[in-house]
Amino acid sequence: MNMKHKLFQSIGFKMMVYYILLSLITLSFVITIIFENQVDLISRNVLLESEKQLSQLIDSMRKFSAEMKKGTLFNIKNDRESLSQFVKSIHLYYNDFIIFSNNNSVIYNSSPGRSLPETYKEDLLRSMTTMAFSGKDYYIRVDDQSKIINFYIPLGEFLSEDYILLVRKNINTVSDSLVDLYKQVIYVIFVVLIFHLFFAVILYKSIIQPVRMFGEAAEKLSDGDLSSRVQLSERKDEFASLSFTFNKMAESIEKNIKSFSNEIDTVKNIKNIMSKTEIRDELTGLLSENYFYERIDEELDRSKLKQRDIAVIIINPDDFSKVNGMYGTQTGDIMLKEIARKITGCCTAGDVTARFDGEEFAVLSTESSRDAVSELAEKIRLSVSKSEIVTPDGKFSVTVSLGIAYISFRDLINIENKNDVISSARQALMKAKGSGKNRVESNF
Repeated sequence: MNMKHKLFQSIGFKMMVYYILLSLITLSFVITIIFENQVDLISRNVLLESEKQLSQLIDSMRKFSAEMKKGTLFNIKNDRESLSQFVKSIHLYYNDFIIFSNNNSVIYNSSPGRSLPETYKEDLLRSMTTMAFSGKDYYIRVDDQSKIINFYIPLGEFLSEDYILLVRKNINTVSDSLVDLYKQVIYVIFVVLIFHLFFAVILYKSIIQPVRMFGEAAEKLSDGDLSSRVQLSERKDEFASLSFTFNKMAESIEKNIKSFSNEIDTVKNIKNIMSKTEIRDELTGLLSENYFYERIDEELDRSKLKQRDIAVIIINPDDFSKVNGMYGTQTGDIMLKEIARKITGCCTAGDVTARFDGEEFAVLSTESSRDAVSELAEKIRLSVSKSEIVTPDGKFSVTVSLGIAYISFRDLINIENKNDVISSARQALMKAKGSGKNRVESNF
């Protein structure tokens, strides 16, 4: 598993992803609520403020009309002067308005460059209908495209003519308020992200990092690093207790493994000592390999002193591993015991017979000539090949290949140790195996 895959599959990565998703959902929810409530509130406040201001204007126009009729405040000679004074009173509240008549003629325009809206005829009728049926002094038309609120106020109550007052209120203040709201939202997002980042660091250090430490320590322990430990002693939470238990377990594992290793080494040493001190092979009753080597050393020294020849025969069953693998060790052991019996039956009391490790046998012959040793080897070969070995798996015939190392007393001075003799016999054995098996080969 590569590093990238391990990262994506880790608990820490999943926790951080879930936490980020939860944070984004929460943040989106909060921002949505803020926008929905605040935008609606801003729009309502602008509209209410505009209506409040308009109501003040209407109250002012009523007072103006009443005073004008009494003639106590204004000395007005004609309708033109009356309209002029009326316009001045409107300017106290609004700077952008138009007074027009029912026949669509503009009586007064505070901004000559501006014209009546396209919907003014419809709005005119609506304002008059609203006043007639609901008693409301004005009709409102909100133009979202141009960001303007149009207030239509019938002036029949205030002037002698049935004029209509169109007051325009720019609602760009809503946009300004929204810009302020955006700034506040950005600030809120920034503060929330800072807190979430801070919390993410705490989450990593408090949970994810200890979990990773346990995973790394466990992996090292499984790889054979018995000294691997988790150091969380400065913490006082559950991870500290878990680290104490983990370290205690690791120490116990290390102690047990070292104890088992020592026991294994002890058993190996005992086995080596026993194998070296064993004289007889348990299966065949022949001498053990180690004891056979000791006897060769003794006979080499004795032959040098007495100036006599020495011979070693290595015997190996042909294709024994196939039989052993096919029918099992029980059948194989029976065959080895029968071969050992045949070898012993062919040797004299002066010959030393032994079983080497596995299926190999050896014969040490002293005071024998080359012909006598060759005859002994051939006798063993014939005796084994003619025998029929009975086992639980049936009757078997087996052949052996033999290699002879014959060392005359004159050549003994060139022999440094027993390995030279065994090696020479093995070379002859390999020659017999390579020449077709079931035969005898020698080094002379």
